[in-house]
Amino acid sequence: MPDQTAHENSRTLWPVRLLIAAIVIATLCRLCASNFSWWDDQMTIHQNSMIANPTFASVSFFWKQMTQGLYVPVTFTVWAAIAKIAYVAEPGDEMIYLNPWFFHTANVLLHVGSTLLVFGILRRLFNRVDAALIGALFFGLHPVQVETVGWVSGMKDLLCWFFALAIVSLYLRRVRAIESANGSLWKSWELPACCVLLVLGILSKPTSMVTPAALLVIDGLLLRRRWIATAIELAPLFLITAAGAWVARIAQYVDSVTPSPIWQRPFIICDNINFYLGKILWPQRLGIDYSRTYEAVMSNPRVYWMWIIPVGLALAILVNLRRRPVLAAGAALFLIGFAPVSGAVTFQMQHISLTTDHYLYFSLLGIAVVIAWLVSLKPSRATYAIASVLLAALAARAFDQSKTWHDSETLFQSTMAANPNSAVGRNNLAAAYMGGFYPRPEAAEPLLEEAVRLKPDFGNAYINLARVKASLSRRAKDAGDLAVAQKKRTESLETFDTVWRFREARKASKQELAQLAQTTAEGMVILDEFDRALWWAEKSNELYPDDIANRQLLASLRSQAASRAATRPGSRPTTAPTPRDGSASSR
Repeated sequence: MPDQTAHENSRTLWPVRLLIAAIVIATLCRLCASNFSWWDDQMTIHQNSMIANPTFASVSFFWKQMTQGLYVPVTFTVWAAIAKIAYVAEPGDEMIYLNPWFFHTANVLLHVGSTLLVFGILRRLFNRVDAALIGALFFGLHPVQVETVGWVSGMKDLLCWFFALAIVSLYLRRVRAIESANGSLWKSWELPACCVLLVLGILSKPTSMVTPAALLVIDGLLLRRRWIATAIELAPLFLITAAGAWVARIAQYVDSVTPSPIWQRPFIICDNINFYLGKILWPQRLGIDYSRTYEAVMSNPRVYWMWIIPVGLALAILVNLRRRPVLAAGAALFLIGFAPVSGAVTFQMQHISLTTDHYLYFSLLGIAVVIAWLVSLKPSRATYAIASVLLAALAARAFDQSKTWHDSETLFQSTMAANPNSAVGRNNLAAAYMGGFYPRPEAAEPLLEEAVRLKPDFGNAYINLARVKASLSRRAKDAGDLAVAQKKRTESLETFDTVWRFREARKASKQELAQLAQTTAEGMVILDEFDRALWWAEKSNELYPDDIANRQLLASLRSQAASRAATRPGSRPTTAPTPRDGSASSR
């Protein structure tokens, strides 16, 4: 690879950009032919009527309301737009009216775009095409990126970080122009454009709020500009970040998540750093669930001495700060990428796991910066040979990892292979078995019983187990086995009651309780407990009247109630008993 400078004609870079795009697409192309998963995709897209059959009213709903613990209207709007062209008239076995290939292809193309942005960022930082090429390919080909790209619901991460990388690229473009023409950051179109992109990023997923901090690091450590002056210039972006953080905190269901004690959080952060560094250096046994709750982390004796590794690395970087500021910048960017979900503050996902691969997406920019810098220090044939072997190994591993996203069964089986204690893998595999035209409750029940054994406070597993037992009761009743039908009915009702105890103890939000009430209503329908179903649907509507799916369920149940009343003139609906749900619903 010949020496290049940042002042080359941009036309000469198009072959390099096409090469990067071709390599990334070739590595991740099998993702384009994958199916939807039952790992959030059912809630966000393929079983979400507001996305699967989008209208202007349904899209506007996401701009007016927070949903599923997030306020991400840009992402839902993009999904709705894709759904418009992905609609199919004949659904498959899972009752999905959308072609998943359109969504997966969009994810791959977004990742290619982000990789090209990383290439441009590294080229501006180090003035070398060869170093930028190797660093960008590391970012684009690393196997931990497969989760974000292969997961259809991961588009919210891809979108938010695409906007963040675009901001970094625009900012560097303006700063380089200032250096050559002695201009001002304020007297340009780039700063307003960065503000707009930051708003779009935060409305895609709130974690892009860290972007101004990343700019500050790049400016102070790599461009060596004055920190105070830079902070003043970036003030509009920091104000947007503050507003985004406030909205994100309101949207998150953190009230029902048990926070880790303050004194444990430094240990948790250090342990997370060690875990992520390990996955970057040796990307094996990757999965969507590592079951690394703070209780699991703190119960391991190693956590009380393994903090020495990140602290030691930090001290070594600080000692060499003046001579090698790139190392400090790379480390800071690495940490900034997952700072909101590092364990320093309580977040929604931590009751399942403190760590997951898609949290590393932007963090790999920091590693790519260090790699590009190392290549620029010694651009030799030996360096290129080592880099080529490394990139080929990463591409092969990423290509192999991408097969795990082919369908739900493959995904969750691989999750349990990577983490034999994964309650999430069992719960979601059971949910996949229950989805579609041909549910398999007999296969789902043992998975869910094992899930609640592994994680006794796993509310979603209890909900699914209650519905599965209701389905088994209905099936046994239809087969004439009344003893089994009564047994499963009793178990189903007891399990629903257990879920409400959990929600009550965790002080769940009204939206969570509304979703649970709706699920309970659906379970009562399966059990032929029509009056109870109507009562629970009414309760769900009372708690959260904006839920379109529950309004549809309630309308259907009321219509059936009217029909029953017409055929039985003297009948009156009974009221479901409320021993615990009443107090929980009032919170």
